[in-house]
Amino acid sequence: MHRCLEIPEVLRAIFDQLNRRTLASLARTCQGLRDPTLDVLWRSQKSLLPLLKCLPPHIWEEIVEDKRRVLRIRHPIAPHDWKRVHLYNYRVKELAVETAELDVDFFRTLELSAPGPFLLPSLRTLAWTLEEDGFFPFCRQFLAPTLCNVTLVLQDCAPDLSLFSTLRISHPQLTNIAIEGPTSTSSVRVVSHTVCGWKFIKKLTVTTLDEAALAHVARLPQLQELQIQSHVPPIISERRLAAPIPPGQAFPALRHLVIGSDTIQSAFSLVAHISSSHLRHLHIYTQQCARASLWEESFRILARLPCSPSLTSLSLCQRSNRPSIPGSAVDKYILTPQTIAPLLSLRRLADLVLQPLFGLDLDDETLHQMAVAWPHLENLELGAERTTPRFPRATLRALVYLAEHCPQLNSLQLALDATDPVPRFSRRRNTRPGHTLEHLHTGPSPIGTPALVAAFLSDVFSAIVFGHRPDTAADRPWAEVGRLFHVFRSVRAEEARCWTGDDSDSDDVSDSDMSDDDESSGDDSDS
Repeated sequence: MHRCLEIPEVLRAIFDQLNRRTLASLARTCQGLRDPTLDVLWRSQKSLLPLLKCLPPHIWEEIVEDKRRVLRIRHPIAPHDWKRVHLYNYRVKELAVETAELDVDFFRTLELSAPGPFLLPSLRTLAWTLEEDGFFPFCRQFLAPTLCNVTLVLQDCAPDLSLFSTLRISHPQLTNIAIEGPTSTSSVRVVSHTVCGWKFIKKLTVTTLDEAALAHVARLPQLQELQIQSHVPPIISERRLAAPIPPGQAFPALRHLVIGSDTIQSAFSLVAHISSSHLRHLHIYTQQCARASLWEESFRILARLPCSPSLTSLSLCQRSNRPSIPGSAVDKYILTPQTIAPLLSLRRLADLVLQPLFGLDLDDETLHQMAVAWPHLENLELGAERTTPRFPRATLRALVYLAEHCPQLNSLQLALDATDPVPRFSRRRNTRPGHTLEHLHTGPSPIGTPALVAAFLSDVFSAIVFGHRPDTAADRPWAEVGRLFHVFRSVRAEEARCWTGDDSDSDDVSDSDMSDDDESSGDDSDS
């Protein structure tokens, strides 16, 4: 065997490129590579069944229960029955248990008969997301001391919470933790108390925390990702946070933050304490409707943070149904150019999602300013998921600005006034992104002549994939645009082949190439 194959890192890189069937064949046929191959095959398991089927077949039987496979115990497990299991169990580093693939008696038998305290002694990552009552305590036999990453779903019951509370003592080394649990007062208290015992957290996902746990998390020097997904009445408030968290010292290493909250105020009262200059991703989901003035105030807070020059992804969405508001007051809830003006200082934005309940009212000039301010944009979603109470002021001209200033734009959601007249698109060199924009969603935008809009879009963005379905009357014209778009794109590609003298069958000719050919032809004729 070549000496390079004696280097574990080289073998691992090779094996990562092979499928499981090939690896299994290699393990059976090559004694020299058997162990490293088996390590790769068993490293990550999404089920307990492959391992437990290594027990003698007379011990278990497989049945179908509620359209899923379930392993049931038939006979007691003797010590010598574990021989084959021990060939593989120490190789498992990652385990995900999502459904009850074993019946309760099988779990109990494993717990009582296993020769060691842990069934998988080398396990580093455990995802125990069983939602059936009574199964959580069985995860204890998988809580090996080598664990670094855990994902757990808790029920609001004494056995689950009691076992979970012991983890702060038995596993103080945990770094990546995700806990989905109930929001009762007792449950929040147990989860929060346990979180306070972990000092090396790098990634934390929780339903909610009390103020003491939040203060502890804010001081963690290695915390890079935090998700708080609560939609209960917020316990996070500026009044409560001001005392336990010293200004300028909260979340010093944070890079990714996701907050689910009832109100935008409670979410940004937490955001206001971030001292990290490394924050790249901020995603906030709220339930209650907020006035545009509160959005503007929140954006101003964001623009003043140390992370504002480095923020690349920002998402703010309201997920509830629209409240009943008198027509005269609706304007107070629609985001305007003044509302989003503070965001123009976030020069590194590549991903921006704004989904307010009552939409946005933006004009072409504002979108021009946005395109100039955010040249790195790849994804832009501006409230097109919902019908707006106002007729959109942005026109197809806004797409020209985005084409000229955002060369990496790949996905766009924007409500437009696509009625006539359709603007002309500049054919100057290096003004178009070519094939970058693939996804365009305009919602129920008003439209004039579908053929003119399709011709315009095929000239500006030639790689769009239309997703409009003629489900409603408002969708039918845009579905027609999608149909005609492909016709115009084929015609333009054929014209490009004629101008360039290319007789190949390629359909992928960029509009910028066409533009260059037109300019060169014009120069020749003038001469």
